[in-house]
Amino acid sequence: MSLTHDEDYTYGGITLHSLIKTDGDYDMNIVSGQFMGVNGESHLIDETKGRTLSCTVMLTGYDTQSDIKSAIAAIRAKKGKLTGTLTQDIGEAAPQIYNDTTFVSFETQEPFYDGKRQTPDKWCCKGRLTWRQRKRG
Repeated sequence: MSLTHDEDYTYGGITLHSLIKTDGDYDMNIVSGQFMGVNGESHLIDETKGRTLSCTVMLTGYDTQSDIKSAIAAIRAKKGKLTGTLTQDIGEAAPQIYNDTTFVSFETQEPFYDGKRQTPDKWCCKGRLTWRQRKRG
């Protein structure tokens, strides 16, 4: 399994991840505002819509805590810079493709030293990648 954004970025080579989930249907952005000296309220209604996408991931196989922290920082540096197509290749099934997607965040738990499990004597970290997908038209 793999995640690819804008055709070539792989989020640090992450291969262990859950399926991408959506937070339901597209939502409409409505912003209200009040201004000093003006009676009433202003409403900005965005006719383009969006929705949140996310998945849980595992970063594995780092030799030092410093290495994994650098990998996390490199992924977080892509916030707002990846704005195209997100592709989730899930093996034998057809890839899941999400167009018009912006990378929003990578939230992690504290990295841990894995001395017994899948990658013995390596540093690992569980996290969540989040995107916003725009709906055109």
